[in-house]
Amino acid sequence: MSSGCGGCENNKNCGGCKNSQNCGGCTKQENEKCFGSEKAGNLDKCKNCPNREKCLNSKKKEECFGSEQAGKLDKCKNCPNRDKCLNSKKKERDPDLDEIQLRLKDVKNIIPILSGKGGVGKSTVTSQLAFYLASKGYQVGVLDLDVTGPSQPKMFNVEVMTVHETFLGWDPVYVNENIGVMSIGFVMQDRDSAVIWRGPRKSGLIKQFLKSVNWGEIDYLLIDTPPGTSDEHLSIIQYIGSLKIDGAILVSTPQEVSLMDVRREIGFCQKSGIDILGIVENMSYFVCPKCNFKSQIFKPTTGGVRSLCKEENLDFLGEIPIDISLRKACDKGVPYLTELINETKEKKGEEKKGEEKKGEEKKGEEKKGEEKKGEEKNEKESLEKHPGIVAFDLFTSKVLEILKNKK
Repeated sequence: MSSGCGGCENNKNCGGCKNSQNCGGCTKQENEKCFGSEKAGNLDKCKNCPNREKCLNSKKKEECFGSEQAGKLDKCKNCPNRDKCLNSKKKERDPDLDEIQLRLKDVKNIIPILSGKGGVGKSTVTSQLAFYLASKGYQVGVLDLDVTGPSQPKMFNVEVMTVHETFLGWDPVYVNENIGVMSIGFVMQDRDSAVIWRGPRKSGLIKQFLKSVNWGEIDYLLIDTPPGTSDEHLSIIQYIGSLKIDGAILVSTPQEVSLMDVRREIGFCQKSGIDILGIVENMSYFVCPKCNFKSQIFKPTTGGVRSLCKEENLDFLGEIPIDISLRKACDKGVPYLTELINETKEKKGEEKKGEEKKGEEKKGEEKKGEEKKGEEKNEKESLEKHPGIVAFDLFTSKVLEILKNKK
């Protein structure tokens, strides 16, 4: 056996020896680059090599490389490139990917809502962002991918609804003419039972949603995701691809334990090639409804999300306060502003029973109606200056501005 041998025996099965008698003098490294190429067996130093015939015929390797027989034939046993061929099995393209791309071709913007931590308000941000965009006239789709804990049916007050299948596919459940929602919550027979699924089954459901739901032409598809960087997130990358995702919104609270997990989510996005639109800080502060004093209940120890954004060179999307009205809005499945208006009406006692006397004259009712409309308009304008509404307005405006600059 010669010096620097690549697996030959008596120069009959050359794998790329060097300094071998009657050999062209190829090193193993040179042989790996040359074997199977157009120049294999055609170089001047190949003329006296006893294995020239093998190299001349190695161009047929392209037909074999990536096939089931690659690296398994008898003549492959002593080849130094056998491992390459054994690992060359070409992965067949999933035919469902083309169907998914076709389904999403009329979706102008795809935005996943992410966070490494659970309970920070991803579902709240997703639903209220959808309501806000819809109020501006945009067509919005919401895809709830939290398979084990779907929240969006509750957040939009459509828990009793079911999915309808047509010749075009699955129709999302429509909250109003501008918002369509799809969630595993709509297809579960017992909606209070636990979903105990392993990764492949979760992945299969996500694929089914992506290839079957008929979103039609919409401006934004918001994807509500579970905490962490698990199967659901990997399925998004696998089936949608980072090229189709316009950017992710990350949600965090001010606490360090939440920021720590968001840093991991940032790393996931960077490794997966997903742009980050920015990070929004939820439960950032509390404004007392009596005295309007602003306090930080979860006061950050390291500067909170604003400091993290500066550290990671990301956009800070704003601060959303702790507000019982926001909690009520999510429980009832209504927009934040709508809940504030309803609460104001209740406080003023506009719907109190028995205050009007029977047989009250109708004189001046038209005038009263006009006055009532004027009061409602003033109330709405006043509530639009509410700290929480202002925060959501700034947050959404920032997201839209970033998306516009990306185009």
